[in-house]
Order: sequence, then C-alpha cells, then structure tokens
Amino acid sequence: MKRTSIKYLKFKRTLYSHGKKIEKFVAKIHYENQIPFSKLSRRVMDFCTMTDNEVFLAVGEIERQLEYYLGLGCPVDCGKLGKFFPAIRAKSVDTEKECNNASIKKFDIIWKPSKELKSFCKEVKFDPLY
Repeated sequence: MKRTSIKYLKFKRTLYSHGKKIEKFVAKIHYENQIPFSKLSRRVMDFCTMTDNEVFLAVGEIERQLEYYLGLGCPVDCGKLGKFFPAIRAKSVDTEKECNNASIKKFDIIWKPSKELKSFCKEVKFDPLY
C-alpha cells in the first residue's frame, strides 16, 4: 500500500518560565476525514475472500469478545493490532476500609500497540500543511 506523509499545522504557544513570557512553536497533526468502518470493511474485502458484511460481522464478534474478556479482567492479545489491558481509575484513600467500590472512579482500557505497529510509527513521514 502506498503511504503518504501526515500533514501538520504549526501553532504558536506562549509559555512562562521563571516569570518570563516565552513564545514557542509546536507542530500538531492535521486530521483528515475520519474513515467510517464501512469503508474500512470494503477495503479489507478487496484484499480477501470475505464480503464486506462478513468482515463487519467478524470484527463485530471480535469487539464483543474483547468486551467479554476485558470485563473479566483479562488482558487480550490482538496480534499485530497490539494488546488491550483492563484498568481502573481510582482515588487514593487513607485507609484500607475506604478502598472499596466507591473509591473506583471508572473502568478503562489501555491499548499497547504491537512491535510491528510501533515500527510502522518510525517510518511515518511528515509535511507541513502549508
């Protein structure tokens, strides 16, 4: 697949260091249009023998199984996509007795990309939008 560069914008930021005002520039990604799942499934269909509906159903089942295992507290290895880990966000409390369901703020999911996906990140090129 042909890869192109990621476009970015340049933003001026004002920082304060030791009481002094400093102006710096920072690059931020310019997001292109979000790709809908239907388009993604059609592209997958072009590279395999599955129809777009079969791709949609297969990925939907993977999503359901991810929810099931993450809901049990199990990390899930999704191959080249990476690993998904269940996590919780909780507030610190003073006593062990206070460390209960009420101290848990929310359930979260941590995603760690695979080595293959991380190596792809090293190959990405960048160009300013203008």
